[in-house]
Amino acid sequence: MNLSNENEFVFLPDEKELVGRVVKNAFEQEEVVYAEFCHWRYLDWLAEHEGVDIEGFLQDCDMARGDWSFSDAIQWWAYWAYEYREEQGKPRPEWLPPIQKD
Repeated sequence: MNLSNENEFVFLPDEKELVGRVVKNAFEQEEVVYAEFCHWRYLDWLAEHEGVDIEGFLQDCDMARGDWSFSDAIQWWAYWAYEYREEQGKPRPEWLPPIQKD
C-alpha cells in the first residue's frame, strides 16, 4: 500500500516496516494481518487514549473490505480514521503531524 502524497506520514524507516499481528476477523477467527508499524501505533494510541474498541474496529473493517486484503483494508481504515478525526478537531498523538491542507 502506498499512501504517497503531500499528507504522507513522516516517520522513521522502522515505523514504515510491516508488522504482523494476530487479530480476530469478522467471523471471530484469529488471523495474522500485516500493517505498517505506524498504523499499529496509531490504532494502539486510539485504544489507549481515546477508548476506541480496536477489536470491533478491525472486525468492522474486515466486514466492509470487499476485494481488498484484510491487511490493506486495515492500513486504509487507520489512515481514514486519522483523517476523519483531524477534520473533526479531535485529539491526535503528539508524534503524529497534522494533515497539510492546500
